[in-house]
Amino acid sequence: MATRRISKVTAAVALFFTLVATAIGWFFKYTETYTTADEAREVPSQSGSEPSPRQHPRLAEAELQVLQASQALLEGQPETAERTLQNVLQREPHFRLAHALLGDIQRVRAGLPPALSNGVPELQTLRHEWERRWQAQDLHPPTGAWPWEVVSLASTSPHLFLVDTHALRLYWLKRGEKEDDPLQLKGSFYISVGKAGVGKEVEGDNKTPLGIYRIVGKKNAAELPAFYGAGALVLDYPNPVDRFLRRTGKGIWLHGSPPNTYTRDPLASEGCVVLSNPDMQQLMSLPDVIGAPVIIVEKPQWLDAQQHRRLRADALSSLEAWEKENLQAPIDRRGLGMLRWRERDGQVYWRISHHDPARPSSSFDLTLKEEADTWVAVGPDNGQREAPSGRVFADQRTAPQEKTTRSTLAPSARAASSDAAGRLDPLNTVHAWAKAWSSRDVNRYFAHYHPRFKPDGLSRQDWIAQRKQRILEKQRIDVEVLQPKVRMDGQTASVTFVQRYRSDGQRELRARKTLVLQQDGQRWLIVEERTG
Repeated sequence: MATRRISKVTAAVALFFTLVATAIGWFFKYTETYTTADEAREVPSQSGSEPSPRQHPRLAEAELQVLQASQALLEGQPETAERTLQNVLQREPHFRLAHALLGDIQRVRAGLPPALSNGVPELQTLRHEWERRWQAQDLHPPTGAWPWEVVSLASTSPHLFLVDTHALRLYWLKRGEKEDDPLQLKGSFYISVGKAGVGKEVEGDNKTPLGIYRIVGKKNAAELPAFYGAGALVLDYPNPVDRFLRRTGKGIWLHGSPPNTYTRDPLASEGCVVLSNPDMQQLMSLPDVIGAPVIIVEKPQWLDAQQHRRLRADALSSLEAWEKENLQAPIDRRGLGMLRWRERDGQVYWRISHHDPARPSSSFDLTLKEEADTWVAVGPDNGQREAPSGRVFADQRTAPQEKTTRSTLAPSARAASSDAAGRLDPLNTVHAWAKAWSSRDVNRYFAHYHPRFKPDGLSRQDWIAQRKQRILEKQRIDVEVLQPKVRMDGQTASVTFVQRYRSDGQRELRARKTLVLQQDGQRWLIVEERTG
């Protein structure tokens, strides 16, 4: 009898180890790029005063208990795990993941194989959810770090929400009383995103948009159908950059979950970001949430305090140069919000805003496009309108077009980027090429190749047919560009990198690759591709 009991306990532990092995594999894949950016390095972990992530993760109570139960399984304590999960379900009876874990413990006790770790199709989304929740303990923002997108927060709201669509987390950050006080992590929430993933382009595509948005409205539960749960925070999608890039759609919210549901599946919404009702209630209760930025990214990139100070100094110098050339009066720096966004093709846009309820005439909202050593205002027409204060800025209420106004970036910013400026466009092209391949967008993939590109051993027509078949026959592709090195020679660039490729559950493949690109007008296109 004792032998049989030990075997059941061992099986329960084996169940958990199977789940952990899957999660660890994803974790190392994800964290390799988690804290990196063009100018960002990994933020060192803090020791001493700050508790470890597993002690101090800012997670919701029900989620924390599910993870404690998982930890108990890892330590060979299935009875403790069972009691913990039962406690969770007393408080949150619709927490499907807790039901699944508890059910597997009971199945093992009955001598049956576990379902969650055995690839049962009906439980695949729950397994995906569990993996993301388990890694949330280690992937919260580094202490004292700033998101790559944030230069400064406007005085409108002290809150910042960063949505990590790959890890399925929403991080609630709050600034201190002083402008350069470090951001404080106030909460880390599991989320669900669009059924078709992320990168919204057109209305009805069931994708969650990527970009920098603001909360512009609040809808209480009483105003909404029960489907939206505890209420909703309305985002300003499409924002000025989305409209400039001709993206369509509307009604993107942060909102709660339907009745009899604790959280939705990882990919379940029509484009909104969906939280559990207890988590949504916490956000709805914030008195000063209107105006808060919501940054939706695929993978966060973090700057440490020193990098952020340098970024802020350069950005303010660049803004000063721009306003001297384009504005009739300087911008008030008090409570100024400066955010930047990098599109998938590498293009960087800036959102600069100032809102003063006491002086509405002094408020403004600028959207600027970064081009080498210039900024270009993004607006609705080819003219400008003058604000009552004498400023000139873009009116963003109608379908926009690119303005023709240009300005030179400040010398400090230009000097800091002079060496990298020539390398940026070909490297961005390579990253965009990898993104197109990963999203199985064959038209965008082939658009990165120059008409002079000659495939090795095939005609171009046969090569296109072969590549198209190999890309589209896969259900899932993930291509990453690691350790890139760029060499420039006039209008030609060589980018050498390690290509990491995974598809449809196959083992990871790595190869050293070189892409030779040639400048064609404003674009860089691939003319040669070498492996090895």
